[in-house]
Amino acid sequence: MSAAFTAALRQILLPSWANDSTPGQLQNNAARRARNGAVREAILAEVRRRGTINYADLGDATGFAKMTLRNHVMQLEDAGLLRRVVIEGTIHLEATPQ
Repeated sequence: MSAAFTAALRQILLPSWANDSTPGQLQNNAARRARNGAVREAILAEVRRRGTINYADLGDATGFAKMTLRNHVMQLEDAGLLRRVVIEGTIHLEATPQ
């Protein structure tokens, strides 16, 4: 295959963020997405198991840092899987009904 054809094929088949990536970078991106998915699944599983949980208890249960939790909770909230509620002045998380 010619280099031009390969480049055109990459633009069609890969998402725009991956067009300038090397194969090693693509593997790293795939590993990062898998790891992020696993973190979100662990967070969601713990919230569903407990019903309602605050960030400190969630961090203790999962072993993730508070900033990691906040970033992933925002993604889960945007997806409609979690919601933040205030209970006695403390932010708690609860799973949304499915």
